[in-house]
Amino acid sequence: MQNFYELQRQILEITEQQYELSVQWRRLSTELNQLEEHQRQLTADRNRFDAHQRQLAAQWQQLAAQRVQAAALTTSAPR
Repeated sequence: MQNFYELQRQILEITEQQYELSVQWRRLSTELNQLEEHQRQLTADRNRFDAHQRQLAAQWQQLAAQRVQAAALTTSAPR
């Protein structure tokens, strides 16, 4: 009979451990989902930043070309 009670106790322990592991799994799964969402947001932010950086570089090149044109006009202007 004692063997039966020992088996019941072990089954109860295993059931409790399964429950604790299930709770941990759900918590970790939720954390993983949050991290994946955060990563998607960071990727979107990075893509917007890169696009803005390319736009600024193009504007900078345009300003540099205008500066060269202005310098050429002032040096070739009749006096």
